[in-house]
Amino acid sequence: MREEAIKENHPCRYEFDEFVKGYRKRQDQLLWLSGESSEYFAKYKAQKLLEWLPELIDKKIKVLDYGCGDGVMASYIPKYFKNSIVYGTDPSEKSIREASQLFPDISFSVIKGETVPYDNEVFDLVFAAGVFHHIPFEEHKRWVYETFRVLKKDGIFVFFDINPLNPIAHYVFKTHPMDQSAKMLSPWYARKLFKEYGFVSTKFYCFFPHFLRWMRFIEPYIAWLPFGAHHACIVRRSK
Repeated sequence: MREEAIKENHPCRYEFDEFVKGYRKRQDQLLWLSGESSEYFAKYKAQKLLEWLPELIDKKIKVLDYGCGDGVMASYIPKYFKNSIVYGTDPSEKSIREASQLFPDISFSVIKGETVPYDNEVFDLVFAAGVFHHIPFEEHKRWVYETFRVLKKDGIFVFFDINPLNPIAHYVFKTHPMDQSAKMLSPWYARKLFKEYGFVSTKFYCFFPHFLRWMRFIEPYIAWLPFGAHHACIVRRSK
């Protein structure tokens, strides 16, 4: 009974455990249309944080990857933010064990109950990449509250997800075995979800597959176009 009660506290608790083994290989196979690997996208998101948040580059900051999975994206943060101390948390115990083995210099923890396992206002930057589409919509507000609870006032939260307006991204999402019970979040829904916490800036990225990679230099100039394969919300906490 107790195990079932805990399982209900976070909807993703056991969802990812069965996918930990061979996760990256499976992801790479599903992303063949893009011509890139899953690690490429993890690194690319970290690069986007660098592009969007240049004011944090030289600051000493604490960073949390909420829904860190195997920790690959978290591992890139110190490469771009040299003075950062990075943490990762996830409801999947197997994912956290994998992340801890791969990246022992990062502090990882398991979400075991109804809260993120950190004190109030600890982090300067919190990001969530591809996490909220696995959480039922009726639980979004509760877990958004948790991410902002651990974020310092004037801290920054960055939400990354797949853009349902992009047909290729939509196809990959619908055929992904890990996403069978998931539901995509539109950019407008995401913006509404976060706006009570502060100013929200919406960005679109990943417009060009590998064979058009020479055009990627223009992405910062078209980040307002709602057709990139991915979208992001940048929220500067004011409450």
